[in-house]
Amino acid sequence: MKRVVLLPLSEAAQFPDLEVIARDRNLAAFVGNSAFGRTRVAYDSDESFFEAVARGFADRYTFRSLDEAVSFAKAKLDALALAAQQIEESLKSDKQRASAQQTLTEFAQKGEGAVRAH
Repeated sequence: MKRVVLLPLSEAAQFPDLEVIARDRNLAAFVGNSAFGRTRVAYDSDESFFEAVARGFADRYTFRSLDEAVSFAKAKLDALALAAQQIEESLKSDKQRASAQQTLTEFAQKGEGAVRAH
């Protein structure tokens, strides 16, 4: 069994037994060996499995072969990159809206002052 862990590249030193199989910007997918007892099949419920994952006793993403792991890792990194791009675009859009609103507010305030002066 193979396990895949997605991490920032800066965290790679914490997992010396894993090797990089895919990367995108600052994120990388690492692969290593896993045991049957650390897979989803070994647990009787999703709740107990996810609790084990949270505690580090189980592997969230496990695969039968390296090819399956690589395919999953590339797709997951692509999805994360797309989500990051959408967030960045949303933040830019929010900043542009805020800037435009500020300009309109300033313009309106200047206009009020000109009307009062007459």
